[in-house]
Parts: sequence; C-alpha cells; structure tokens
Amino acid sequence: MTSSILWNNMLKIVIFEKRLISSPLILMNLYESQLQTITEGLVNEAIVQLVRLVLRNQFFIYKNKLYQQVYGNASESLIIIPLVCIYLFYGQSTSLIQTLRNNKNEAFGRYHDDFILIWNISKDQYQLLSNEIMIHQQHPNISPFSISMGTKIRLLDLELAHNHGRLLTKIYHDTKTDQYDLPNKFHYGTSQPSSLLKLALKHAVHCCSQEKYFQDERHHIELCHLIRGFSSDFINKYIVEFYDEFKIKINMNHRNNSIPYDSLRQHVLGNYKQ
Repeated sequence: MTSSILWNNMLKIVIFEKRLISSPLILMNLYESQLQTITEGLVNEAIVQLVRLVLRNQFFIYKNKLYQQVYGNASESLIIIPLVCIYLFYGQSTSLIQTLRNNKNEAFGRYHDDFILIWNISKDQYQLLSNEIMIHQQHPNISPFSISMGTKIRLLDLELAHNHGRLLTKIYHDTKTDQYDLPNKFHYGTSQPSSLLKLALKHAVHCCSQEKYFQDERHHIELCHLIRGFSSDFINKYIVEFYDEFKIKINMNHRNNSIPYDSLRQHVLGNYKQ
C-alpha cells in the first residue's frame, strides 16, 4: 500500500455558471426525499432558477437587506462556496465517492481554491477509480480534473507530508518572497506588536504537528522581529507571556530545551475550538 497526498488547483480556472448549476441538480437527484422536507414545496426547477438568479446578478443578503455586487467576482459568497464544494466532490467517479464514504482511513477536504485527498490505498486503485472516461459518463457536465500526486504538498501556508503513514504538518515559507515579514495585522485582526507576536506563536502551534517544526518556526518569528528592529528583551518578554498563558515554564537562557509540546498543542487547539 502507498500513502499519497493529492491536491487540485482546478478552481483557479473559472467554473462557469452552467457548471455550478449542476451542483444543486446533483444533490436534488441524490437526496430528493430528504430535501422535500426542508424546501417548503419548491419544485426542483424553481430551486435551480433561484440559484441561477443569484449567480447571474451576484445578489447577497446582509442584515436582512438585499444587495448586488457590481464590482469584482463573487467567488467567496456564501452560495458559491457550497456549490463549488459539491461540484468538486461529485466530480469524481461514483466508485471513488463510495470508497471515501466507506473507508475511514481516507480524507477529502477543500479550502477556497484548493482541495486535497489523502489516499492510503494503492496508486493503481486510485487511478482506476478516477478514470476520466468513467467520470465523464457519470457526470457529463463536469470537466475532468488535473490531479497532481505526491507525498509532500503545499496548501495555503502549510506544508503537508507523511512519514510511514503519519501525517506531518508545518508552516511553509516561499523562498521566492520575503521570508522575514512580520505577522500580518490583517490576518490576525490586531496591530499591537506584542499581540501579533503571541498570535504568530499560536498559529505556529496550530500548524506544526511536531515540536521540532514549532521550534524552527519560533526561531523564524524571533528572527523576523530582530531584523525589523525589535529588541531581544521585547521578544523574550512576550514569548514567556505566551508560554505562561498555557502554564508552561521556560527559561529563555535555555529556550531550545524540550517543552511538553503535546500538552501545549492540546491547550492551544482547545482554546481555538472554544
């Protein structure tokens, strides 16, 4: 068996309206009886016409008022995102979908314009299940996907890999761009330097599956602040505050010593879920 990670950037190509319209049709065909209880008597054609109306005019509701987007595109709208998710998921062969449903060792996920599939069965089996001819016969309105396969991929600011079937994650830094930017105030919702530093450390804990990856990222965060003119005293103070928040004592003179990282990660992730 092989353990492969696959991802797809197909959404960076425009998905036309007629293709998105196929998304509710797919759901209605699969779950017609269940949907009838929540659609308040609307027939399938009426639902399709409503979806088409929203897509063509880029309507959206904000605080119980109807608005129309006249500039840019609506790729992040609340109707586009689920339609694209449906389009991507059911754009696979029926056999592959059934395999994903029945096999709890596989995972399928999507964020904005990327989706990944973690596959623990053989490569040949995946290629058999994702046969383009079979997919086209089952879903003639959906164009075939361009799939890349490997044991290491980049997804947003993450690098995902595996080692003997164990999923590994860490923060990805693009060597072609400035690697020493300070944490982005727009990303974290604050411009307070001390808060940004601690939030960057929390983000590192979220993203890094192993202590080594976290320590590497902590070094990187420290270096970014030093290069941008922050003092060592400032950096050390708020790193200690970060650890104190999660009841972990650390001597900054021995900062590279091992910490109870699994416990730290459980606390950070627990706070995030709350």
